[in-house]
Amino acid sequence: MSGVRCPYQVLIASCGALSPLEIVKQLYQADTVPGGTHLLETIYAYPWSIDNKYYTAEIQLCTTDYKTIGDAQFAEDVDAFIVYFDSQQVKSFSNAKGWLPFLDLLKPEIKLLVCDRSSTVEGVGRSELLDWCIDNSFELIELDPEQDSDNEDDFDFGETTGIKRLVQALHAHTWSNLQLRESPIIKSPFFSDTKYEQLENEQSQSDTDQKQSQTDQNEPTTVDKAESDPKVNSDLDPGPSPSCCHSDSNQVDKTQDDANKRQLEKSDQCYR
Repeated sequence: MSGVRCPYQVLIASCGALSPLEIVKQLYQADTVPGGTHLLETIYAYPWSIDNKYYTAEIQLCTTDYKTIGDAQFAEDVDAFIVYFDSQQVKSFSNAKGWLPFLDLLKPEIKLLVCDRSSTVEGVGRSELLDWCIDNSFELIELDPEQDSDNEDDFDFGETTGIKRLVQALHAHTWSNLQLRESPIIKSPFFSDTKYEQLENEQSQSDTDQKQSQTDQNEPTTVDKAESDPKVNSDLDPGPSPSCCHSDSNQVDKTQDDANKRQLEKSDQCYR
């Protein structure tokens, strides 16, 4: 009997010794998994919760032992495809490549080619695997890579490998049913400090302007100083006006003339 379908599926297949169910256990990070739901004749589904700091999503990990697309609805619901193979056996890789016609119908956005480790000595060479993955939009994931192999540069940059990379690839997908987590707005500490300094400078300038305005209002003007300071008054006294000086001079001249006239009159009298 068919179970309830989740419209967000990861289809897992194997062309090697590691079974699809074992891959599910590794994704669960457990020795056992909940009982699978029988979706179709050769497909079983296991619920899987994606829960990270960005979002949560409920999907299904679906296993099959045969090449299939299920039915039309299942094919439409598949978002990711994982296939395991033995890189030491050319036939195993050929079987994995046999999924390509089915993937043309499934059209998953994520395609992961999984093996224990690639080698440049036995079986399928790493360069051949990488070229095939590039040509067919797959990502090669090694569950147990050799860190002293020719691809050691991968480890120099801290690249995630193994089952962690498998989980990471599934978490990186934008599932249609994801629920974003609410998170506080992230502000740059540099922006906060700069804004604080700007406000502080503006407040300081405002206080300076206010003090200067009060000083200008309290400081007496030149006229006020002249009225209140006798010394300033003396310095500013222009003295008598020119008209006054001219009037006094005329008065002196007139007095002198009168005196001269009286003197002449006395002299005339003496001669007479």
